[in-house]
Amino acid sequence: GLGINCTTKQLTSADIQQVLAECAAASADMLVVGSHSHGALYHFLVSSVTDEILRNARLPVLVVPCDAEAA
Repeated sequence: GLGINCTTKQLTSADIQQVLAECAAASADMLVVGSHSHGALYHFLVSSVTDEILRNARLPVLVVPCDAEAA
């Protein structure tokens, strides 16, 4: 192994504050989140949870795009 400890927690329907609170409670070093691809109009009109996490997180965030065919 590489000596990397990893804990996973899947949060569904969580808001930004819940996600960030979970990170703080776990003393997380990094956050990995999934993101669905949407068009520019969607992003203009609706601020996604992932976008808000990127703006407010105090730790590194890795965004993994969702494969539309697998969803």
